[in-house]
Amino acid sequence: MLKELGFKYLLIDSEIISQIIEEGFVQELQTFSKFGRIFILGPNKPKIKIPFNFNFIKFFLDIKKSSEDVISKLRKNQDKLEFSKVLNLPQAQMRSKVLYIQKTRESVLTDIAKLYNLNFESCRKKRDCDLRLATYGMENCPHRCVYCFANYEWAQPTILLFDFDKKLEEDLNNPEFKKITKQGYPIHVGSIMDFGSKLSLFFRQIHKALKSLKGKNIFIGTKSPLIARDDVIEVIKKHGRVEIVFTYTGLKGLEPNLPYDSRNFPSKAVKKLTSHKIRVILLYKPIVPGLNDKEEKIREIFKKAKKAGITEISTGFLKMNYRFQESIKINSPRYYRYFKKVLTDRVEKDFLPSFRYRVQMARKLRKICNELELKISFCQPYVGDLKPKLTTSFCPCRKERWQ
Repeated sequence: MLKELGFKYLLIDSEIISQIIEEGFVQELQTFSKFGRIFILGPNKPKIKIPFNFNFIKFFLDIKKSSEDVISKLRKNQDKLEFSKVLNLPQAQMRSKVLYIQKTRESVLTDIAKLYNLNFESCRKKRDCDLRLATYGMENCPHRCVYCFANYEWAQPTILLFDFDKKLEEDLNNPEFKKITKQGYPIHVGSIMDFGSKLSLFFRQIHKALKSLKGKNIFIGTKSPLIARDDVIEVIKKHGRVEIVFTYTGLKGLEPNLPYDSRNFPSKAVKKLTSHKIRVILLYKPIVPGLNDKEEKIREIFKKAKKAGITEISTGFLKMNYRFQESIKINSPRYYRYFKKVLTDRVEKDFLPSFRYRVQMARKLRKICNELELKISFCQPYVGDLKPKLTTSFCPCRKERWQ
């Protein structure tokens, strides 16, 4: 599997090597060691017998006591790991060639309002977003979508937080998070990564997450039809309080590593989910001016979604987050130039299509959904007072969906 995904180097924290062996990944690591290189990192060489070839790197990570979460750490751009020098790899190849299986140290549950140092109502207004809580099991999603808001760590390895579920359980017992979840706010399972990716599914992260989140309202954000695997459907149904928010854009050129050809809507996978009475919301986002905003094309996609059992659409526009502009400029210069051309409005430090364009498109999207008898909500459209007038459903982030 790891070879199939293109990794050449595997880094493993010595603190979790025993757990990796116990959970049955020895054969995969033995196979990987025949064509790639495995490094175990830590202050001391593991004392247990390691049943695969590896090199040891004496590595001291400066761990500071902190209540900080993973997203906060990434946003501050701290704790850069200079493995490109050790591995003699160009920084641009680090994310695609190096997988770092890491012990989870920071919190993996984020209060979005706290992230912005705001109370929730102020955060909703400022960001035009109702998301309250998000959890994740990885840094640097392997999909590597060009437009992703979290796409600003290209010079770092893909980091899989192997024991994230244990940290998640700790987070859920935090009095602050307990208070929020008791109010019914759903937890976004994914956020900066996709639990439906091949890599995440191989390490059974969605199974671990749903077990830890038992009894909580959640929605899984994914772009991957693999979320419709039989074993995943089984754990979703067992949990019982899950919605799937399936992102589809048709922008294959901007989604180079999805596990299917995203030019074609994955009707079969969606139909399989809905046939098991699992609610699926289509997130048609980001809409990029000139690339996926043609009315007839959108209508065709929404028709396919409805035929597959979807009754609700959520949608929004491309927003170029200031934190990853430099990353896009270096790694996707053609798209960077195009984004700068079509994203002419500035909101805070982010760039969006013009207000006039957003309003016109929002009206068109509502019209299409009316024609097809689909409900619609908007995800950060920044269209002011027009948003509630065009909306016919609560967006997936709203606790009202569960009341």
